[in-house]
Amino acid sequence: MAALVAVGSAIWILGRMEAEPHFADESAMIAQSYYYTLFKSGQWHHPDWLHYAAYDHPPLPKYMFGLFLNLAGLPTPKSIAAWENWARGDFSPPRDPRVLYWARVPAAIFGIGGVLAVFFIGLQVHGRLVGLLAAFLLAVNPLYFTHARRAMSDSFAECLVISAVAAALWGARLLWASEFRLRQWALFELVQSVLCGLAVLAKLNGGIAIILVFSIFAMNYLAVHFVRHQRGAPITKPPLSPASGREVGGEGLGNLTDSRNLRMAPISVAAIAAGSLAIFVVLNPFLTSRPQLAANSPREQREIAAKGFVGRARFLVQFRREWSRDATRNEYFRKDWLLTISDRLRMTLWEGFGRFSALGPRNIRTIEPRPDKELFSDYRRAWSLIWFPLCLLGFGWTLADGWQAVRTDRMPQAWGLAMYATVTIGLMVLIMLPLNWDRYYLPMQACSAVLVPYGIVSSLNRLRSHPLPTAAGF
Repeated sequence: MAALVAVGSAIWILGRMEAEPHFADESAMIAQSYYYTLFKSGQWHHPDWLHYAAYDHPPLPKYMFGLFLNLAGLPTPKSIAAWENWARGDFSPPRDPRVLYWARVPAAIFGIGGVLAVFFIGLQVHGRLVGLLAAFLLAVNPLYFTHARRAMSDSFAECLVISAVAAALWGARLLWASEFRLRQWALFELVQSVLCGLAVLAKLNGGIAIILVFSIFAMNYLAVHFVRHQRGAPITKPPLSPASGREVGGEGLGNLTDSRNLRMAPISVAAIAAGSLAIFVVLNPFLTSRPQLAANSPREQREIAAKGFVGRARFLVQFRREWSRDATRNEYFRKDWLLTISDRLRMTLWEGFGRFSALGPRNIRTIEPRPDKELFSDYRRAWSLIWFPLCLLGFGWTLADGWQAVRTDRMPQAWGLAMYATVTIGLMVLIMLPLNWDRYYLPMQACSAVLVPYGIVSSLNRLRSHPLPTAAGF
């Protein structure tokens, strides 16, 4: 079934990708694939690693664009000149259309990976049908589909965050296991370190992957303690069977949790944090580069060069904060400003659950010139009156199903989905949303794609097990 999802989404996302309209920022990202050239050639202490183009975006997408251009036999930039031309206002697409196409291929591959990861989330929380429907809804989502076909960083970050959530749901099972399996813990830590580290290496806000993993693990950790103490069962290593010498029990009511799994949880969390940080540092020479700068080098470059690793990490965070703050003061973006919580709530409903939902228009671009006042009737925003209640229905079912699982001494997988939606929509959108730009609503589309079929399938199952009364029944 997973192979079917992968093949189907590949055909859908890769089909006629060359016809996708060029977006101005694609030219900037392709120009920044110059850093693939530096990294590949071992020039990790080149002065350009301290250039604005190096820290404007994390390097993973740049590496991937350069790699695929190289694999296709196409030239990659040999200097920062192409990016400087873009910064001066030259937003034209590459002269050779093959360059744009092959730079989009890795974004599409990660887009396919995101669809596959959503399938595994749905599979774990409710079964194969919900997994298939979730994968379908994400693949056809106009916002996700468009960004999976653009040479930008969003597709990379989304795939890695969704995959981290899917892996967290799998890894949290170890907390509930009646046996301690060190190899599985080690595998989980390795996989999550790679996924979370690369997520931040794709976009700084990909750091939400670590928050989601920790949140899902913390929720399950507390749920295990609640279940065992509520039932009066000790959290300890299960007894051995006299006949086989193996531990008694498996998944289900009354099984005992091996205490070593609970002791391993904080160790694994620390290992994932350390592993993610190591990957982010090793693959991002901006943090470690020590170039020999000329006396006439720009002052900002010299200031960055004087900072250590921690100072540069702080610089990156501060840079993004200042960029968002400056954007909300830039008159050019006035029509996109979201300065109050009420503005963010309104546009999250209109855009996130309407225009950019699976029910939104295929063309996600805004028609220019823009009116001074946004209308609820434009861009299919009114479809939020259907999509938002469906998401709420699914969210309600996750809470109820998770509680039922806890009451019957089982792992509350559904609460993992509820946690995913709460953290993503609450933190990434409602709190951190600075501007009404389409890509800022992208993180909420994957969890919505699972919530909707979850709610529908759960409701239909309840109706089937409790059929409505017929006229003869009165």
